[in-house]
Amino acid sequence: MKRRGIVVVALAIMSLAIAVTLLVVPSLLAAVGDAGATFTSGPNMNVARLGQWSVGLPDGRVVLFGGHGTGFVSLSSAEVWTPATPNTFTTLAMNYTHDGGALARLADGRYLIAGGAQDLGVAPGYNTAEIYNPANNTFTPTVGTMTRPRISQ
Repeated sequence: MKRRGIVVVALAIMSLAIAVTLLVVPSLLAAVGDAGATFTSGPNMNVARLGQWSVGLPDGRVVLFGGHGTGFVSLSSAEVWTPATPNTFTTLAMNYTHDGGALARLADGRYLIAGGAQDLGVAPGYNTAEIYNPANNTFTPTVGTMTRPRISQ
């Protein structure tokens, strides 16, 4: 995810969730496709995750939502990387697990996170949704549930 010249890359190798990130500093990238570009090790995520959503916020933060972790167990957490504290991730608790659901930015800058399934997208599917507010790093359940579960939207 790129914001303000820094690229945060959350890694996964051969379907194994790992907790490693890489940072690409803009001074290393003179031009797109620069053969001399190098990566710098970033901080370890607090939770190994695969299949998460990544969102770059206007203030430079990068948020990783949901996915699944070790043993393909669905996650009900998010992690935030902040340029002010580039050596750490902050873990946030979500209200529901979201592995293979949908993420959409709303007009007011909040994010809708909906649906998903348990443990690597295998049924049961979920019909729950919540709103992430980047202004205060909170998750609020939506009123009611979706008519049907949604997986891999």
